[in-house]
Amino acid sequence: MLVPGRLYRLNEPTIAIAHGPNGHRTAIQLPAMSVLQLVELDPTQKMATIEWDTRTCSIFVVDLQDRGQEVVTLCEERFSPHADQD
Repeated sequence: MLVPGRLYRLNEPTIAIAHGPNGHRTAIQLPAMSVLQLVELDPTQKMATIEWDTRTCSIFVVDLQDRGQEVVTLCEERFSPHADQD
């Protein structure tokens, strides 16, 4: 499940649409190992707005699901309710 505000790492290069000034949009390729932040999902759940390298972009949700992996910080992992307990 994709969660806005979370970080995701791409496992392979992925096409995105960069949002520019005056509504100008440009297709770009996000490199493998890029870390991006999910800003929001559109109401249809087909497109996602992300922040990458200080740029706002759109990406297909299916691409993020298939090629991305959530980045879990050590702090989140340590204090997760699902973390192993002694």
